[in-house]
Amino acid sequence: MIFGKFGCKALRASTVLSSGLFFAAISTPAFAQNSDAGTQNAAANDSDVIIVTARKKEESLQDVPLAISVFAGEQLETARVDDVSDFLTRVPGVGFGQPFKSFSPVAIRGASTQDDSPGVDPNVAIFVDEVYLGSTTFVEFDLYDLERVEVLKGPQGTLFGRNTNGGVIHYVTRDPSDEVRARGSVTAGNFDRLEVAASISGPLSDTVYGSFSGKTRHTGGHTINLASGTRNGEFSKLGQESISSARAKLRFLPSENLDIILAADVSKDTSYGTPRYYSGDRSVNDTFPLIPDGSLRQVAQDLDGRYDREGWGVSAKVKLESEIGTFHSITSYRDYNGLLFDFDFDAIVGRTPDGTQSTEAFPFQRVQLENFSQELRWDWKIGNRITGTSGVYYLNSWQRRDEELEAFGLTGSSAQTQGAFPGPLDVLAQEVRTKSIAAFTDLTIELTDQLSLSGGLRVTNDKKEGSLICGGIGGFFCQGVFTSNFDDSWTEPSWRAILQYDVNPDVMLYGSVARGFKSGGFTAFGSGNNPATAPDDVKIPYKPEFSTSYELGTRTSWADGDVIFNITGFHVKYTDIQFAFLDPNTFSFVADNIGSGKNTGVEVDLNVKPTKGLSLWAAYAYQDSEYGGDTLVFGDSVAGNQIQLTPKHSLSAGASYRAEFGDSSYFELSGDMVQKSRQYDDATNSIDASTKFQNLYNLRAAYGFNKNFELSAWVNNLLDKRNAVGTNNLNYFIFSDAESDAGRTALQRTLTPPRTFGLTLTARY
Repeated sequence: MIFGKFGCKALRASTVLSSGLFFAAISTPAFAQNSDAGTQNAAANDSDVIIVTARKKEESLQDVPLAISVFAGEQLETARVDDVSDFLTRVPGVGFGQPFKSFSPVAIRGASTQDDSPGVDPNVAIFVDEVYLGSTTFVEFDLYDLERVEVLKGPQGTLFGRNTNGGVIHYVTRDPSDEVRARGSVTAGNFDRLEVAASISGPLSDTVYGSFSGKTRHTGGHTINLASGTRNGEFSKLGQESISSARAKLRFLPSENLDIILAADVSKDTSYGTPRYYSGDRSVNDTFPLIPDGSLRQVAQDLDGRYDREGWGVSAKVKLESEIGTFHSITSYRDYNGLLFDFDFDAIVGRTPDGTQSTEAFPFQRVQLENFSQELRWDWKIGNRITGTSGVYYLNSWQRRDEELEAFGLTGSSAQTQGAFPGPLDVLAQEVRTKSIAAFTDLTIELTDQLSLSGGLRVTNDKKEGSLICGGIGGFFCQGVFTSNFDDSWTEPSWRAILQYDVNPDVMLYGSVARGFKSGGFTAFGSGNNPATAPDDVKIPYKPEFSTSYELGTRTSWADGDVIFNITGFHVKYTDIQFAFLDPNTFSFVADNIGSGKNTGVEVDLNVKPTKGLSLWAAYAYQDSEYGGDTLVFGDSVAGNQIQLTPKHSLSAGASYRAEFGDSSYFELSGDMVQKSRQYDDATNSIDASTKFQNLYNLRAAYGFNKNFELSAWVNNLLDKRNAVGTNNLNYFIFSDAESDAGRTALQRTLTPPRTFGLTLTARY
């Protein structure tokens, strides 16, 4: 049978995760392994080979001439990595921000997108089972029942396409198994945490297989709001989570040559409370003494904030093998509807003179997304030396965002005295239809038994059309009440070339060059617009952004696989960087192509298994990034500044130990740490809008018993360190020009969660 029942397992069950997520394998001792700056483990057995699909075909990870990090899904769950923000914080060399849940900018090697307008695409593309999500709006789904996560660094435009200037994050979910497999867990922890998760998979007939998984997570919140009134007779607790998700799959194998997988998933988030932490001068008004200096468990803000978000999707993957190659069809539809209410931007008790409105807040925001995509792909070969993949891709995406903004400022503030915001309310909507079609091919020529040459080309045409509607004049978004229509299109190539040399079965060298393309787009602020949006501004699109990446790397294995050492060096250039930033002096947006940038770095990974049951690993990434001499923000040069969300140093290290006993029981102990140097939220490299992810320690101890049960105790963020993932300068709304000039500061920050701990009971069959 061609599939060998289910063919090669994509990731062995004993695989464990590294790079800041450190713990022992569930079934066998394991050690860490990685292809660049460290993020995956594999079992010590020679048969336990990690298989990835970074080039749209199954390959051993150590044989792939790309910078790719892989994370095993089950160990993400074991390490208490609940969602994408937990995950990205721990990946070396990757920058991450999250001003609020519906906006999560990600940076890989310096490429990120700070503009979340519906007409703007992210620089780092998110895929689930080869299906493009189209937005980072809803990346905060639960990481449950995943086979693995692949993080591809650098331009990936030839095979993945869709604006992958910086890279790809690809979530691969588990397919139905040919044997009955079941798993369930219950978790209880601090902040009234309660989680229940379950999955089951197995045959429904000789040719049909099915699987179902679901998870629900609820917490009681970690921050008290002393100013917003009470809920149920008590002060409101912010940071409450209420998230549920489910996924179902059916797999049909009607013949040896045909494989069909139908999938459906749904997620729901009704979390309550969005804590905003104030930093700066506290003598603004009488409300600030409510909050002790340095307190991170109490806030005093007008509005609690809450979410009501849901997303679902369906897909069909068909694989047909024939005498002339293998044909693939991937059809998908995804729908997302996200609501945000009473989001307090300013983090203070600040009201307009009549007491009716907050000084700065989102009373309402709604984001809608509908995506249909179709990929047709043909895997072919010529003789024994040439293999290739060719295909076409189509995307039809519709996005709309409606929002209301209150932006008044305190009495005497610059916002009030300058009359910049006449009020009462900004009402803004942007709606964009994107149609993208691409043709691509990628081939590998084996020049000799040890030397191979790979190359790929994709030509993409993107067309965007839509409208922006200003329905209320608050002065921040809109200068008038109007509707303005826009449209444009762009056609550009993406390409790459790779030379690979296999010194021997354990040592591989490669060099590559790749060009990435990110489509132009329409920002809600009008490209080049400063200050507020006017009808003609929104017709001006961003120009496309480009990257050229050079890479040298080696993948090595020593001591029969007990030692893995990999190193990758890279240099990437960016031109016509798309950029959006809020000017704290005038509180107006700059949205434009601002110039160039470059990033030079190295990614190193060392994984050692010194003895049975013991694993040690460390992963390090260095990035020397800077904006070019032609780069201007607010008319001022930022040449030489560090690229935003790009820490210079990133380090993850850890150890795990597993002792097995004769009665099929075992004990595991593991720990890890994460250190990242300063990353900036903006190109001006303001120290106030920056953070260091440091002193992040995670520990776990587990005992397995009765063959199928495990009880684990865990703690994440052991030292209770809080790191900023978003910063707003509030001076314009709180202080007068004179006070700001005198050095008074007011900042609002969004912080990572506090220390969490708990117990998890897991049963497996």
